[in-house]
Amino acid sequence: MIDSVFTFFWFLLLIPLIVSYGYSYRVGRAAARGDEEVPSFDDWPGMGRDGLILVAVYLAVVIALAAVTAVISLAVSAVGESSTLALPIIGIGTIAVLAGSYIAGAIVPVLIGTGSLSKTFSDRRILEFALSMHYLKGILLLFVISIGLYIAFAIGAFILAITIIGIPLVLVLYIVFPVYLVNLSFALWGYIYNEAAKAGDVEPVEPDASLGFE
Repeated sequence: MIDSVFTFFWFLLLIPLIVSYGYSYRVGRAAARGDEEVPSFDDWPGMGRDGLILVAVYLAVVIALAAVTAVISLAVSAVGESSTLALPIIGIGTIAVLAGSYIAGAIVPVLIGTGSLSKTFSDRRILEFALSMHYLKGILLLFVISIGLYIAFAIGAFILAITIIGIPLVLVLYIVFPVYLVNLSFALWGYIYNEAAKAGDVEPVEPDASLGFE
């Protein structure tokens, strides 16, 4: 609930939203450690720092993928859309963007597991995790769970809305549900990383490891 309130006031220089992202990261980190309970919502400066790092990583990935897309568009423009090279360039470019997006999705789980930017982007950890069955399992689980929750949310919101008196609760749901889904996503990736560690495929997170970035 506290996280939802922070997210609701994201327009205040985005600071509450960044703190919320930092907390979500720590939820995933706690799951990767094998904690049975979610972390407390304290250490706001630390969570703000974690959130900033996470946002910076997201922006870097988006910029990189946008740059690749721009290069593909420029290449097609250079040869001409009617050229016989246009279709191969588009095909290869599309495969590159899809593959890059798939691999980039493994960054967050590895960040959760390592707790460090330097460790995450070293020793091909991201690529190794992206090519593992654990990562594929996580994607499938996240997809199925998200679809199920969205359906349940839509049904619940509709039922509350037609009762008229339940409309205020619908508004609360619209605030709480996205925050819950984000935290659930990070917790799921933490769980998947913990599972991969138990299988000996990645380095385990020590029980006393910091919840924040190193």
